[in-house]
Amino acid sequence: MISRCLGVILTPCLTTYRKYDLLEGWFQNIFILVLPLLIMKYNVLLETIMSSDKDIRFSLVSDKYGNTITCRHRKGESNFLTEDETKDSLYYSVESWKIRKQHAKKIGMGKYALVEYEKITRLTMPIDEENLLLITADNTKSPMKIIDHILSIISNPKLYSDLGQWEQIVTI
Repeated sequence: MISRCLGVILTPCLTTYRKYDLLEGWFQNIFILVLPLLIMKYNVLLETIMSSDKDIRFSLVSDKYGNTITCRHRKGESNFLTEDETKDSLYYSVESWKIRKQHAKKIGMGKYALVEYEKITRLTMPIDEENLLLITADNTKSPMKIIDHILSIISNPKLYSDLGQWEQIVTI
């Protein structure tokens, strides 16, 4: 099941990660095998997040360079921003997290950044050292409830890193 998925996921991944075309030898081969598994893991994470709260409109995982790894939209919800505006916003979020990391030795690592707009709440938080989660939600709940909820999901990798769940997503 996983081998069938590798071919389907591999092509979009390699076009997204053009900078990795320069990788050579065995490292490139390992990267090509690991990247689809990473994407499947984050697909499960986003499905878990999206299905856990109807107020969450959009979720996205990016790498530390601002490349989108995977994303999810709530069905029936229209985006407020165009794709280019979302990429632009993501770029500035990634750059902000790089600046926050520079101060981490003195004040500790940032846990999340929250911006509440008139129409939506936007939350960004690191998933790990390499990747960032961006979430937008309707302004119907307290932002702290959403933050606590998302942090509880991220802090429990068993919820989104089980291989059996990956196979279920692949067969859909």
